[in-house]
Amino acid sequence: MRKTIKMLIAGAAAAAAVVGVAGTASANTTNALSRGETLYAGDSIIGTTGSSTWFQLIMQSDGNLVEYRWDGDPTEGAQSRKVCWASNSNGSGANHATYQGDGNFVVYTPDGHAAWASDSMDGAGSTVDINSRGFLYVGYKQLSWGC
Repeated sequence: MRKTIKMLIAGAAAAAAVVGVAGTASANTTNALSRGETLYAGDSIIGTTGSSTWFQLIMQSDGNLVEYRWDGDPTEGAQSRKVCWASNSNGSGANHATYQGDGNFVVYTPDGHAAWASDSMDGAGSTVDINSRGFLYVGYKQLSWGC
């Protein structure tokens, strides 16, 4: 059964309409993913700097897990976006990314094949999130260096 991820960030109403990859609103948006939770295609994690820069980690429908930097409020129309980091699993058929109980963050295909993994098993920390400088973390393991 699909677990619904609730929006938790300040200004959550503004984040609700974040435009996803194909120009549609993201299905579910949160500021962090806890162990045992999953991002399905269209779901995303949002981080903000407190200014006009936003960061979004989205599980795309093409199988790629991608972190974007948005300049300007993504709910207000024209803005620029830049890729900060990607799992490079596009074309794999993957449709979800799960932050497992063992600390590993894994992009999976519908039949359970791992298309990408963070290799963070047994690592400390309890969330996948993006800090105010755009650094993507799986627990205490840093995956991206901002952009």
